Amino acid sequence: MWVIDNFLPDSLHQDLKSLVLGENIPWTYCPGATRADIQDEFYFVHTVISPGHSSHIFKDIKPILYFIDDRMGFVIDDLQRINCTLTTNQGVRKRTEMHVDGYEPHYVGIYYINDNNGPTVVEDTEVECVANRFLLFEGSKMHCGTLQDDCHARVNIVFNMMGHFRK
Repeated sequence: MWVIDNFLPDSLHQDLKSLVLGENIPWTYCPGATRADIQDEFYFVHTVISPGHSSHIFKDIKPILYFIDDRMGFVIDDLQRINCTLTTNQGVRKRTEMHVDGYEPHYVGIYYINDNNGPTVVEDTEVECVANRFLLFEGSKMHCGTLQDDCHARVNIVFNMMGHFRK
């Protein structure tokens, strides 16, 4: 697992924060956030990239891909999905269901838009949600988010990708 703080230049982070927290992104309600049978877990998603789909904000998110290579030496071979995720304050701080995003070998990257008290848990390790932090881990590792109760929303950009570290 790799964690890098101050991942993007502050001006780029502020631009992304304004974009993602602004009014120009359509959000889709997703009940059963981690499993369809867990109806009290929900979140909102804006799909940036998925097979056959590209959002109008991809051009704004794309610079993060260059920083993944530059700051981490991680070369993306296949970009499977990018989602903006938003979890609302539900008045309780609790973990969602542990899960994996897919079963084929891949990596998960999470870029944190805002500070909040809802950490990401990867196996037994908690990673605090700190604005402008980037977390990368192997997609085979069980992980989950935590509902926050200290701000209106927990907002991240999640990358599912295949790749390798530059030698």
